[in-house]
Amino acid sequence: MSLSDRIAEELSDRIHARESLPEPFSIANVARVFDVSASPVRTAFDQLVEEGLLIRDAAGRLAPNPERRLKRRPKRENTQEASLEIRIREFIIRRSLAGDDSFLREEATAEHFGVSRTVLRHWLGKLAGQGFVEHVQRRGWRSRVFLPKDLEHYSEVREMFELMALRSVQDQLDATMLEEILAGNQPSSDGKPQIDNRLHSYWIDLSGNHYIRDFFERHGVFHAAIFDLATVEMSAVEEMAEQHRVILESLLSQNWKKAESVLSEHIRSQIPRVEKMLAQIRSEGK
Repeated sequence: MSLSDRIAEELSDRIHARESLPEPFSIANVARVFDVSASPVRTAFDQLVEEGLLIRDAAGRLAPNPERRLKRRPKRENTQEASLEIRIREFIIRRSLAGDDSFLREEATAEHFGVSRTVLRHWLGKLAGQGFVEHVQRRGWRSRVFLPKDLEHYSEVREMFELMALRSVQDQLDATMLEEILAGNQPSSDGKPQIDNRLHSYWIDLSGNHYIRDFFERHGVFHAAIFDLATVEMSAVEEMAEQHRVILESLLSQNWKKAESVLSEHIRSQIPRVEKMLAQIRSEGK
């Protein structure tokens, strides 16, 4: 079960039990409660909206659906195990950002998390599949070092593939879906900026291009986690939400040139924020 599935399951359980949800009920706040990046929370929200457990009001805020007869999700794995995955993942991300490529000492790391080496290897194997860590035969596991040049190279390829995907589906874009995502990028009722990142996966999935999808499946999870960690200042969140709105409004008016231009700007605007975060983390480690 994925991290987003676990978050969706816990939120579903709270809704069924009529328990209170984190307030304010936003992606950023729920991410803080679960101590994760925003990406798995967005996916969890999307799942619950699709299931009808959550609805989005005119202001773009999500809340439990009072008119739906709730059907409990089947239990899969306990929250303690979900917490373990979160902790190991954050541990690996921090090593990666700090430039630490030394091999993990399995026994000491397993002891740190209070698990067996077999359990630790299970989660490291999952993270290896998502690009967070690599396994070197007969040597063990080490964090993937995040380098500034990797950021630039990923952003260049991401921009090329996203534009390619968007161009290929111009005549397939659904106005209702675009308007729904646009609503999710409007400020909340109290004026706080909100981000709904589904626009990117929308045209990537819609393109049906196996090679584009494969690139983002292999590399997108890791880099999305890095970008989320770098987007903490309210001004950065506001800037990204505004860029999303311009892209979506341009697509709705079929101004393809402007949509592509702002999409390119949006992708590249994340580079300096990550570079600033990297410099800070690595200076703290000296």
